[in-house]
Amino acid sequence: LSDAMHILGTKERVTLLAVGDDISPDHGQDVLRLLALHGIEADIATTPVGPGGIGRTILQACDRLGAGLLIMGAYEHSKFSEDLLGGVTRDILENADLPLLMSH
Repeated sequence: LSDAMHILGTKERVTLLAVGDDISPDHGQDVLRLLALHGIEADIATTPVGPGGIGRTILQACDRLGAGLLIMGAYEHSKFSEDLLGGVTRDILENADLPLLMSH
């Protein structure tokens, strides 16, 4: 998040996306408070995991929300687990049709 603060401050709309089936009502409130301290207004959108997995769900949510940029953490796992299970980072990189900022 800190790597993106200079970009987030230039946007008129910032949406935090939570993907999952059991998201608590206070999920992300700490991030909203942090952004507000920096003068960045944001809201939270939640969505369950859809067909195609988390990566596809994130990209579909970006499309639905009209996102012009996706900012997310990028995580690396062992080659074996990536090959066996896939990975959200890889799915996003292979399928995104909007600009990305990934930070690890």
